[in-house]
Amino acid sequence: MKNFSMPEQVSPTLEIDELMRLKHSLEKNVSREVAESIIKEIPLSINSTPDIRAEWVEKLSAILENRFDKKTVKIFAKSAIVMKMVG
Repeated sequence: MKNFSMPEQVSPTLEIDELMRLKHSLEKNVSREVAESIIKEIPLSINSTPDIRAEWVEKLSAILENRFDKKTVKIFAKSAIVMKMVG
């Protein structure tokens, strides 16, 4: 987590927004069932601390890297970034 940086003050909807982007990307690129399974496996509580959010990102990365090939993980990341830019 030493390379992870996030401000203390963030949007009150940050966690919901991140979960929705993740869910949409997984549904779009894999399936709704996979999306729901992963989100249940790594819940992110509302108003979580930066340390908790960093831990969540690390867990999410590990899950995605263990279940999918690198090409698919990159597709998830690109999809989430595009959604953040237009959302």
